This record gives sequence, C-alpha cells and structure tokens, in this order.
Amino acid sequence: MKPRAATEAVKKAAKKITTAADYNRTKEAGTAYFRLNDIYKKALKSADIKTALAAQKEISKLIGLYGGVVQNMASDDGESDITDSQAELTAIGKHLLPLGLAPDDYPLKEHARIAAEKIRGMVA
Repeated sequence: MKPRAATEAVKKAAKKITTAADYNRTKEAGTAYFRLNDIYKKALKSADIKTALAAQKEISKLIGLYGGVVQNMASDDGESDITDSQAELTAIGKHLLPLGLAPDDYPLKEHARIAAEKIRGMVA
C-alpha cells in the first residue's frame, strides 16, 4: 500500500472507530442509567438510605445534573472526580456565594455578573 493510501485508510478506520465508540458510549450510558435506577429502587425498598443516596448521586452525575452547579463532588475514598474546570468553578463559587449577591440557587455566572456590576460601580 502506498503511503497516501495508507493515510487515507487510517483516517477512514479512525472515523469508524470514533463512530462506534460514540454509539457504544450512548448505549452504555443508558444501561448504566437503568441499572442505577434499579439499585435506587431496591435500596429504598429495603430502607437502605445510604445506598439510595449514592445511587441518586451517580444518576445525577450520569445525566449531567451537576453541570454548572457549584459543589464538592468528591467520591467516598476522598479522591476528587471533578475536572479542573469544575474545581475552578467551585473555588470561584466559594468566593462569590457567601457575598449573598443573589439567591444560592442562581447560576454562578449570575453571581459573577452582579459582582462585576458592583465592582464597576465602585470604580466609576
């Protein structure tokens, strides 16, 4: 196979692998969601609140419920499972939320916007 043909073959194979991986990721996420819901239901039925709460937290993370929410999402073993960006947002939230510029359930960007307006007002 000539180098140019080999490069094209690799590109096509990479595209197929990426497509297959995306499909499998979606399927696996759905499987995980149903399994976690099953664990949650069984835990509630047996009054195992700790397991039910853990399952609910995993469901919330899986569906992206915490996206943009400022909170510490450390796992039980103490290892942080949040990304650097989320850690940075958490740190920003720890500075802005105590100022009480907006209700705590407002998005962090709204807290930042209000803080910026107040700072601009002080400088002007």
